[in-house]
Amino acid sequence: MLSGISTEAAAAFNPQMHVSVIDNWYFMASSVVVLTIVGGLITDKIIEPRLGQWQGNSDEKLQTLTESQRFGLRIAGVVSLLFIAAIALMVIPENGILRDPINHTVMPSPFIKGIVPLIILFFFVVSLAYGIATRTIRRQADLPHLMIEPMKEMAGFIVMVFPLAQFVAMFNWSNMGKFIAVGLTDILESSGLSGIPAFVGLALLSSFLCMFIASGSAIWSILAPIFVPMFMLLGFHPAFAQILFRIADSSVLPLAPVSPFVPLFLGFLQRYKPDAKLGTYYSLVLPYPLIFLVVWLLMLLAWYLVGLPIGRVFTHVCLKRERMLRLLEEKIATPLGPLWVICDEQFRLRAVEWEEYSERMVQLLDIHYRKEGYERISATNPGGLSDKLREYFAGNLSIIDTLPTATGGTPFQREVWKTLRTIPCGR
Repeated sequence: MLSGISTEAAAAFNPQMHVSVIDNWYFMASSVVVLTIVGGLITDKIIEPRLGQWQGNSDEKLQTLTESQRFGLRIAGVVSLLFIAAIALMVIPENGILRDPINHTVMPSPFIKGIVPLIILFFFVVSLAYGIATRTIRRQADLPHLMIEPMKEMAGFIVMVFPLAQFVAMFNWSNMGKFIAVGLTDILESSGLSGIPAFVGLALLSSFLCMFIASGSAIWSILAPIFVPMFMLLGFHPAFAQILFRIADSSVLPLAPVSPFVPLFLGFLQRYKPDAKLGTYYSLVLPYPLIFLVVWLLMLLAWYLVGLPIGRVFTHVCLKRERMLRLLEEKIATPLGPLWVICDEQFRLRAVEWEEYSERMVQLLDIHYRKEGYERISATNPGGLSDKLREYFAGNLSIIDTLPTATGGTPFQREVWKTLRTIPCGR
């Protein structure tokens, strides 16, 4: 879910950018080893000495599987192997249908982009096989009931998604994400906070918000439209901003009062200490989030300084800047005054603006392409665009729809069309 939010946020600056679920794979897999050792040391050296010896009774016992459950597990195992084999046959062969249809690669490919629905389908098929084998599912009517029960726990999240989606849509429509990202980037760069301090700042901000909002995806939906573009402007892959949020969210989750897991943890604690209260829980759990957050950030810092990939082979922590974008420009005379026409080297229209508003045009170019990311070169009738616009002013209004563009339906391109379509050519 986080990768989907990151992809949507990154599309504001690069529509081709895709953040997959394995873009943090290498770092997160290595974190398992490190945090397991750190967690064990915290428990052994800090927590256990404070608890003393436990004296009490517990009614918990390991349950023995019934013969029906054993049979169901065997059937589920066979079905899972068959499912994996079927997917492998569509991925391993060079011309597999789940490979990239053009380059025949695995990364990127439909397999990687669709790995989340594949995982969902896998567990659905295996669970269905287990339910039928154990006779938990006897008829078709049993299936909806079994699917509805777990969704009751998701009711709060589903209700929260609706207003959250409105916020995200309005935020993207307003184009505020770009302006805030550019502003914060300039502040960070001018103050020298464009590197490690920026990492720490995002992690601390995320940690603070995670204390008051239970859903990690809800928080990332708010932060991603601002910080993903900002980190991209600083030269980092969106997956790097995402991994900073995951570190913060995962570390402070046990401390969040609004977390649905806190009552669950407290319930487990009261099984062994009936008089345990919320303060007891926090006093015991506090060392874990604090130490985890520090160790995890130090680990990511070392990862960044060494230059190791955090996910897929081609998804590195720091991306190289793309080559300089060369923009061809010409100022043409019109019945209403001088008009700037700007296109790229493929003669796709990038901007138009009246001479008197040229400063505003430069601001939009800086926001959309970054000051250091483009250069303007004088040209004469680049790609015939100037002649087509002259026809437009001569009364051929339909020619506007034939102009090749580079930015599709982005808010920036809508500014271009608005400028053209509001010209009173009917006079």
